[in-house]
Amino acid sequence: RKHTQTNLHKVVINTDPPRAQIEINLEQTAITQHILQLSTIRLLKAWTSADVTGDGQIHITSGLHLIFLHLIYDYIEHESNRKMNTIQFEYDRRAKRLSSELSKRFHRVLEAKCSGDGSDADKNCQMSKHFYLEHFQQYLCECKEQLQSPAVQNRECTIESC
Repeated sequence: RKHTQTNLHKVVINTDPPRAQIEINLEQTAITQHILQLSTIRLLKAWTSADVTGDGQIHITSGLHLIFLHLIYDYIEHESNRKMNTIQFEYDRRAKRLSSELSKRFHRVLEAKCSGDGSDADKNCQMSKHFYLEHFQQYLCECKEQLQSPAVQNRECTIESC
């Protein structure tokens, strides 16, 4: 007598509608506008991602890159209405490139504004948390103006005017 073995496969049918592919506008001007509208609490979350030692200081070059990367991911989550871990692969390379570009542009504005003024963003390439919270959106507004018109230089800008 032969014994027949039956293989039972459990079939799972996903009844959820497929998520539509969302094309997110990952341009510097759109991301900058998003950042300018963020609350202090959300800016602090970005700071925390860069202040790895927790001492209230970041190295400007590497710290700005991490801050912008965090803020770009925040923008992607906001635009897609999905958590970053579910869409990270799709946007990761572009987000890192944009973070680098925005960091360099912001660093140039920072250097122009802070050279020789004795501010907390000084020559040893450190930025304090206090300076970040006081000036980040203000200086980012100037970066936005330069994106829109490279001829605009050193004009007073308020977040409201952006």
